Amino acid sequence: ESEIAFKRVQQRFPKSGLTPEKEVISEKPMVKGFTPSARYEINLIGKKVEEMESELVKYLDEAALTGYDEIRVIHGFGTGALREGVRRVLSNHPVVKSFRPGEEGEGGGGATVVRFKR
Repeated sequence: ESEIAFKRVQQRFPKSGLTPEKEVISEKPMVKGFTPSARYEINLIGKKVEEMESELVKYLDEAALTGYDEIRVIHGFGTGALREGVRRVLSNHPVVKSFRPGEEGEGGGGATVVRFKR
């Protein structure tokens, strides 16, 4: 005899009356065990613009999945090339709602604060 439970209903059946179902294979790819773990900020100081781009895109995707409404990108002051590269990536990324220069206590002009679409 086997016991089958569905939601809050349980019922017993003789094993002879049970037949296994054929395995249903989903056509959609499944990602198992993915736990987004992005931190609130990413520090890109010292990176070249070319290497920063792929790192920032990956970070934005993970941070959005983590559930943050807002994150901070630290790019420093320097020549401004990294800041401009960051803002170019942000302007074209589908999860970004808006961004602004950091305020005092957020890194000032050496950081960009990003808000995600929800």
